Amino acid sequence: MSDRYVETQTRGWGGTIKNRAGGALFGIILFFVAFPLLWWNEGRLAQTSRALDMLARQVVAADPGSLDPALSGQPVYLTGNVRVAVPLRDLDFGIEAKDALRLHRRAEMFQWQETKNTETRDRLGGGSETVTTWDYQKIWAPGQINSSNFHKAENYRNPGNPVVEKRWVAQDARLGAYGISASWLEKLGGFQIIDPGPSWQPPPPFRRVNDWSYVANDPQNPAIGDVRVQFEQVPAGPISLIGVVRGDHLIAWQGTEGPAIMLISAGEKTSNALIDERRQSEQLISWLVRIGGFFMMAIGIQGVFALIGALGGIIPGLRVVVGVIGGFVGVVIALGFSTVTIALAWVVVRPLVGGGLLALAALLGFVALWMGKRKLVRKPTGQAGGTIPQMEGAIKRFD
Repeated sequence: MSDRYVETQTRGWGGTIKNRAGGALFGIILFFVAFPLLWWNEGRLAQTSRALDMLARQVVAADPGSLDPALSGQPVYLTGNVRVAVPLRDLDFGIEAKDALRLHRRAEMFQWQETKNTETRDRLGGGSETVTTWDYQKIWAPGQINSSNFHKAENYRNPGNPVVEKRWVAQDARLGAYGISASWLEKLGGFQIIDPGPSWQPPPPFRRVNDWSYVANDPQNPAIGDVRVQFEQVPAGPISLIGVVRGDHLIAWQGTEGPAIMLISAGEKTSNALIDERRQSEQLISWLVRIGGFFMMAIGIQGVFALIGALGGIIPGLRVVVGVIGGFVGVVIALGFSTVTIALAWVVVRPLVGGGLLALAALLGFVALWMGKRKLVRKPTGQAGGTIPQMEGAIKRFD
């Protein structure tokens, strides 16, 4: 159950134009920033892909049980059981994690969270109405949510979290004859909740309830400011990694281009599997950037059309028509320009792929023009069977 506050702000025609002008300016900036962002993204992906290809050709499998001086400075693939001699300890709570590569103290506080939602609706006469909603709900969250910036900060205050979240990493981990530094182990996930045993009890004023330890009068019905902690570990076991031999340790591999690469994963995996996992991760990042660039372009174009609609907002139905056209045109132009930008970037690094993308962009442009022509020729009809005079007149004027 959350608390909700709603405020409505009404603007006249002039205020709406001013507001939409700011949005259009921001949209234009977004539109043009998307181009270098997409170009950089494709270049980064191509460089990383070539670096991974080079690494796949150079890496050699090594015996983790012994050091081979001939492999010094070379990328090697190792797999086996990693061991640690010194347990990781949280001295504040008396937690000891034996044979653990990482130890994590999760610390959460019951606190207020603010969620804001804004919706703008057009009004007759060219004005607009903005409805802003603030929701406040109680949640368990790490750290402290800054409540000083809340809209209703005087009513919803979060106290400081008295418990600090901490992490520990093994400093003496070894895979056979090779030492594995903390910078490598920090990349490992797979945390498991620690069971400290039935006899363990947290220090006062904490009370143990199953896997958590609370400072709360009633853990089942927490109050604002209550805290809880839980302990997790990444247990020692089989790992697989690729790195460059330096002495008895491994460092990141650096090719002639692209980023420094250090590959590590829990479990016994082949070198090709490690490299493929990195490729998939890079592809995912690239697609997220591509989608982000597309939306930046689309939002920028739609912001300009929103301003155009506001300028003619006193004409009934015009803002609706401009809004529909702006949405369609924004998507089409963003799709075309983002595809062309990606294609041109690939022409530089991989001409065959880039040429194919340019052909696809041309096809999309042709389809968009054909669909747009059909959309403008078609006239809307009313739900009762007759035409809507105002809307029809606006579309005719647009034609």
